[in-house]
Amino acid sequence: MTAQELGWEWVLSNTVHTIVDIACQAELIVKKIVFNDDGGTKQPADFTMQVTGINPNPASFPGSPTGTNVTIEPGDYSVSEIQDPGYAMTLSADCTGTIAHGESKTCTVTNDDIPPEESKLIVIKHVINDNGGIKVAADFNIDVTAAGNFQQTIPGNETGTEFSVEPGGYLVVEQNSLGYSVSYDNCQGTIAVGETMTCTVTNDDPVPPPPDPAYIIVIKHVSNDDGGTKNAPDFTMHLEAGTGSLNTSFPGAEAPGVQTQVPVGDFNVTEDQDPAYTMTMTGDCTGVIAAGETKTCTITNDDIPPPPPPKGKLVIIKKVINDNGWTKVANDFSILVQAANNFQNIYAGQDAPGVMVDVDPGDYVIEEVDTLGYTKTKSADCSGTIAAQEIKTCTITNDDPDKGTLIVIKHVINDSGTGSKSAGDFTMSVTAQNPSQTSFAGVEAPGVTVTVDPGDYNVDEADSFNYTKSRSAECSGTIAAGETKTCTITNNDPSGGGGGGGGGGCTGASCNPNPSPVNATITCGPNATLSFTYGSDVNAISISQNIAFDAATIISPVASIPWAIPAGDGQTVYIKFQRATGSIEIRQATTSNCTPPGQVLSCTNLVTAESELVTSPNQSVINSAKGKLLIPVFSLSRAQEILTNLYNLFGEDKNDCCEVIC
Repeated sequence: MTAQELGWEWVLSNTVHTIVDIACQAELIVKKIVFNDDGGTKQPADFTMQVTGINPNPASFPGSPTGTNVTIEPGDYSVSEIQDPGYAMTLSADCTGTIAHGESKTCTVTNDDIPPEESKLIVIKHVINDNGGIKVAADFNIDVTAAGNFQQTIPGNETGTEFSVEPGGYLVVEQNSLGYSVSYDNCQGTIAVGETMTCTVTNDDPVPPPPDPAYIIVIKHVSNDDGGTKNAPDFTMHLEAGTGSLNTSFPGAEAPGVQTQVPVGDFNVTEDQDPAYTMTMTGDCTGVIAAGETKTCTITNDDIPPPPPPKGKLVIIKKVINDNGWTKVANDFSILVQAANNFQNIYAGQDAPGVMVDVDPGDYVIEEVDTLGYTKTKSADCSGTIAAQEIKTCTITNDDPDKGTLIVIKHVINDSGTGSKSAGDFTMSVTAQNPSQTSFAGVEAPGVTVTVDPGDYNVDEADSFNYTKSRSAECSGTIAAGETKTCTITNNDPSGGGGGGGGGGCTGASCNPNPSPVNATITCGPNATLSFTYGSDVNAISISQNIAFDAATIISPVASIPWAIPAGDGQTVYIKFQRATGSIEIRQATTSNCTPPGQVLSCTNLVTAESELVTSPNQSVINSAKGKLLIPVFSLSRAQEILTNLYNLFGEDKNDCCEVIC
């Protein structure tokens, strides 16, 4: 069939022939109806219609009451308009939906004008009476004028009066302000359709004329007849008046004093009192003052005679506990008191409330002359410093003995040629109720005596240094009051090649993966103090005058101890911190800048050794300073001296001992 037979037509455009399927299009008729029954003036053509869908033509056009034909391809469509806020819009059923080939639909869009909103004017009358005025809003008459010959006169109203008015100009004016000031807010202008305007007319009562001034005269008089040195300006005066409306401060002045104008009403005069002076007030220092009045207040200060030098009070209580059959009483014990200004006296012990002793301020010490075989404990305030008028209580308690006795013997056998340790190289540890010692260097027979409270106990050593260890039966168990038990711990050096020969020892941080930091400080002179810082992994401290530690003092870990050294600079003490893991760290403390005598200085930490457990080719596992040795000294000879001492300390060949970083 031909294109004409199919309903197609040829459209010639340049050299390209396009076939338009006229028969396959649809038709949409769009009508615009407008109702102006509430004052509206718009016509259908004043509204712009819009069609959405597949290729609508036209897609936008002015409204027409007879309708506008729009061609559109089949599919979904909708009709809308650019709305006018003054009109309500309704759409017929066919203004949206789906249209098919060759189908024709009619959409009617209807607009109805919306009645205009009322215009409103609200008039508020606000009255402020902060200066004694008594008028209220209704005392004021207000003229209201608006468009359309609207005019009314109304009494004022704080909550406001509302009027319905025509759009246009308006004016609100008060007839008479009655002596008040007047201000207007939004009380003249133009009001639009549906708009609400609020006008506020405010009246404020006038400020009354000031009253005649009132004055307060304050005179400060100071009497220094007992050695006082203060003058009138050294005292600060305070004046409050007018129920707090005036609050001022000023230095005192002798006659004629200081004159201040004040508001009428209540007033009060005070001063910052000095505890060294009495104070008396005469005249008018408090009360009520009226307009035009002048009142005078005189405050006199008189210095107070100084009291006798105050003393401190020491209360000394002697407690005696006889729970094990002993018979001493409090006054069997003599108490020595030493205090400032060479005070020294002996008192017989007394149970609570005790003996009260007056002493001069300063250092003091209270001590028992003889414990008579009893144990003794003293409260914290049995020595220290007391201030004037301070009271301190010292309680000295004596308890008849109820301890058990542990004898701790350390026996060392070096029969294999691999060990050189002696009893003092081993640190003994006692776990019990209130042991007299918890950690100490081992001693061969007869050993070390430790007193403990009755109960369970255990005796062991901190480190066996790779020796074999055996403990006697009485190294742990239960001890009774008055009982004696003996613990013997025997160490035997290992047979040759013990410990696995040349390997198997730990190295580096594996010996102690998280070592605590250690340090030491020292003071100058023969009454020096060594102070230590360390962590819980440190179980012994050795102190020596030389790096070989061949005559070292071994102590349990403590915060500080007294340590006598010669006076002056360059005095050296070596401190070795022993950890439970077997590692050690060494500190060298050297005094400097000791002039003038008695100056307290921190020591210089010159040696840090991270020790390891190592295995030498022909030795068992031993403690060594192998690792990093930091020697911040100023000469190579000094570094060599320290290294030589370390080699001698651990008994190793120089080639095997240490890696040195200078």
